[in-house]
Amino acid sequence: MQQDRETSLIVVGICSGSVGTHGEMKVRSFTDNPRRFSGGNTVIIGGKAHQIERARTIGRQLIVKFVGVDSPEEAQLLNNADICVEQESVEALPEGRYYHFQLLGMQVGTSSGHHLGVLAEILSTGSNDVYVVRGESEVLIPAISDVIVSVDVVLGEMIVDLPDGL
Repeated sequence: MQQDRETSLIVVGICSGSVGTHGEMKVRSFTDNPRRFSGGNTVIIGGKAHQIERARTIGRQLIVKFVGVDSPEEAQLLNNADICVEQESVEALPEGRYYHFQLLGMQVGTSSGHHLGVLAEILSTGSNDVYVVRGESEVLIPAISDVIVSVDVVLGEMIVDLPDGL
């Protein structure tokens, strides 16, 4: 998931098809906040506010019903649309932890002063995230404390200490 650093909207999911006859949507969630899709919450889809009427899971699939979306045809109009929230509504994380949207677009350099490029993508793996930094070449950086020296969200800068071979 990529995020525009200038926008105040954060993508938290995507509508991925209608379900049933009452306007419910399959949603692919990009958030690990279990309350993000609770009934009563408001999200933004296509620039328009939509209140969540209810949400449920079937197996691993999230199913969401939005207020005022009452038919498969109305739900289909939202298909493939990003589901966003205002950046101000995102809960603060403990010090030293960051949301992906805070990191994407950061300038990345080494502790010795070499500019590597821009953090363009974050790959989620089983053990730790991997930062994809694109500059003169593409560099894959493990998101572990031995490698990440500092992160400055305000300045949009990350300093890393690359292990031998990277």
